Amino acid sequence: MPVLWHHRIHYASPNTAPDCSAARCLSSTIEGRQDSYDGKLSVLDLVTSAITALQAETASYPDAVQIWMKVMGVSFLCSVVFVRSRAGARWIFVALALNLAGLVIGKIVFPDQSRTVIGTYVHILFWPAILWAVWISARQLSFSRQQNRTLDWIYIAWLCWASLLMSISLIFDVRTLVSLWFA
Repeated sequence: MPVLWHHRIHYASPNTAPDCSAARCLSSTIEGRQDSYDGKLSVLDLVTSAITALQAETASYPDAVQIWMKVMGVSFLCSVVFVRSRAGARWIFVALALNLAGLVIGKIVFPDQSRTVIGTYVHILFWPAILWAVWISARQLSFSRQQNRTLDWIYIAWLCWASLLMSISLIFDVRTLVSLWFA
């Protein structure tokens, strides 16, 4: 007997009703895959379905939220420029990787939860410690060099920008968490 995995696609607010047509579409896709594997889903099927559900939900967000998410993604991905030589960049890259993995794993484990809720918990759990590690490593950089090179200043500016984005996002996450717990 195949196990049904129903996705609920939420909009910008974690308390809004799901788009049932998208949920039926995703459920039927997974049910069709289950039939071809004698009722069993592979890990790849679960990951693919989770990513599809996350993308569908993200597409339903307002344009401003989508732009914010893209700015954060590109800013965090810029860490690859400095990742070999700077500990702070490695921590920002870890934040990006944990966020992506956390969203996918969260959607697989908790398919009825919205991307907003899953992302909020991932951010609240990991980002404060990552921000602390980023700034411990940056403090060492600022005090260890008498004359910083241009690349050092570019790195520090980028690190400030990425940290600011993380901090602002954490403020929104705390607001979301409070509304979930006390609403």
